Amino acid sequence: MVSPVQARPVATLFAALLIFHTSDFSCSARTDAFAPSVEIRVSGTVRFVSVEGGCWQLQAQNGARYELRPTQAPSRVLVDGAQVALVVRLRTDLMSTCMVGDVVDVERVESVHAP
Repeated sequence: MVSPVQARPVATLFAALLIFHTSDFSCSARTDAFAPSVEIRVSGTVRFVSVEGGCWQLQAQNGARYELRPTQAPSRVLVDGAQVALVVRLRTDLMSTCMVGDVVDVERVESVHAP
């Protein structure tokens, strides 16, 4: 017969394995990360945000915020205070250290009005 003292480590291990097995690992790779995203037409103001060395944010007229990547967005768009109309594509497969909005790629520039 197993004494209660001897059974405790086995019970603890069983409980830990049960918790581990039933846990939701939502931080693992998302299944939709590589799904094609749709193009979005957005109008708003481009802002330079002084975080993490500086980031470019598009503050949309509807209140949404998007992050523009300087390695991808045309330089004529990256002007603090510029009023723009863009067609963008959400990049659900990318993250940013700035975290100033959803990361997007500029697909097309419809208009740019510098301040």
